[in-house]
Amino acid sequence: MPSTPSTVVRAHAHSFVAAVAALVVLAGSAAAQSEPIVTDRPDFTESTSVVPRGMLQVEGGYTFERAGAVHTHAIGEVLGRVGLLDALELRIGLNSYTITSVAGGSSTGVEDASLGVKLGLLRRDGHGAAFPEAALIVATGLPTGGSAVTAGGWEPEAKLALGWDLSERLGVAANLNAASLHGNGGRTGELAGSVSFGYSLTDRIGSYAEYYGFYPTSGPGADTHFANAGLTYLLTDDFQVDARVGHNLGSPEGDYFFGIGLARRWGHR
Repeated sequence: MPSTPSTVVRAHAHSFVAAVAALVVLAGSAAAQSEPIVTDRPDFTESTSVVPRGMLQVEGGYTFERAGAVHTHAIGEVLGRVGLLDALELRIGLNSYTITSVAGGSSTGVEDASLGVKLGLLRRDGHGAAFPEAALIVATGLPTGGSAVTAGGWEPEAKLALGWDLSERLGVAANLNAASLHGNGGRTGELAGSVSFGYSLTDRIGSYAEYYGFYPTSGPGADTHFANAGLTYLLTDDFQVDARVGHNLGSPEGDYFFGIGLARRWGHR
């Protein structure tokens, strides 16, 4: 008997749980930390924070996106981050199981995995507010996904993350990204950029608003621009939940997305 969609979703949900459990085993025993968790979700902009040495941080979530007549559910968004050195982390992206529906049909598949590192470059360490913190992410997508969603080749990228504290509660972060994308027509280049303003509503609740855009440097693609805002809530110093909503600024059809997520940290320094 062929599998039903609900059976497929349950099977991949079990795979998601198993993958997270495997990452937890790698982390070792839990230990309280003096500094609250800092995540690279839910906004597009990556933080300058590096996971402390000897610790594991797992981030994941769910997003619904409408792009014209195409509706997509992304379940998982799994990113495992392992602190290797004081300013170096390993990043393993298991990404999502996606369900995409259009008029007349639908498709499903697991997205390509990714592998990379984040290197801390600059820390404020008593410098003035004009001095940024900085980190560099170097990663690549791996052609491991299902036939309906895989890029079909390696997709290397580099991201420069910058951050400034404007006050005790207000901060701003920016990313400058460059990627080499693989497609049916061959390889194309793409730049991306973002700016995100974060404001701490309380010691546990954070908020942000951001702009980000993608700018093809070759190939037939057009520039795309997005606005995004959301909230984070620290249940403990090692456990955060989040919610977000965003909009395609160039879409005459009012394309949008929304999502929820969580992040958990384990291990010891």
